[in-house]
Amino acid sequence: MYKKIILATASASLLAGPAHAVTAATGTTAPVTTTPATTTSNGVTVTTNVIDATVIAPSLAPTLPVIPDKLPAHPQWNSSASLGLTVAKGNTDTLLVNGQISSAKITKYNEFTVGLEGGYGEQNTVKDVESLHGYGQWNHLFTPRLFSYLRADGLHDGIAELDYRYTLSPGIGYYFVKNTNTTFAAEVGPGVVFERLGGIDDTYATLRVGERYEHKFNPRTRFWESIEVLPEVDRWQKYIANAEVGIEAAITKTLSLKTYVQDNYVNRPALDRRNNDIKLVSGISVKF
Repeated sequence: MYKKIILATASASLLAGPAHAVTAATGTTAPVTTTPATTTSNGVTVTTNVIDATVIAPSLAPTLPVIPDKLPAHPQWNSSASLGLTVAKGNTDTLLVNGQISSAKITKYNEFTVGLEGGYGEQNTVKDVESLHGYGQWNHLFTPRLFSYLRADGLHDGIAELDYRYTLSPGIGYYFVKNTNTTFAAEVGPGVVFERLGGIDDTYATLRVGERYEHKFNPRTRFWESIEVLPEVDRWQKYIANAEVGIEAAITKTLSLKTYVQDNYVNRPALDRRNNDIKLVSGISVKF
């Protein structure tokens, strides 16, 4: 804002350094000009000098904080889907399909993960793969490292004669390592298992102990592994152990190649079935 200031004095000596006076009063170094003016009253002639300065006056309005047009968006779900397919014809007819979809959302105090994966395969028209696994977990952070969790799993494996196994487990967890590129967390808590294995229904209490590690070598490549053990609390010799290790390498911003190994161990399987099921899965993953 610009204002014009007029100063008048009858003594020319008072005008020494008028620019400094204006500068001190207004905080500007605007050019200052002096204009003599003569007036006569009752036979007396008086000469005055007029200081004419245009200065910038500081605004008296309070300074307000800058408010962005839009507040930051709420955290979004980050999702990916992968598909692997193997087909062979000739001396051996083979069909194997594996698929996976997962999604995660992280806020200041909560972490959510959900997923669904499955596989189907035939060897010479004989079914040798039939599995479906769904899971979900909610972590609530008390501090950046300490959290409580609630996890639910559902599993079907037709080849292992597992009609269903549902697991529900609350517990407590802690991030021993948590930075931009690396996380390592351990979890422990009670749980309950509902299953039908080999045509026999069973429900029992368990203690879930698990860990998960993930490391990003660079923005395009990551490695992860996880292990969980679920023993029956009143029969420790009966337990389930699940492990996974994998690596993912980005091809583009949305496409990546994902390869992982899963090991599901049941020390008391259905009759005439093996304890261990190992799967090697490789496929293309799409982020959305």
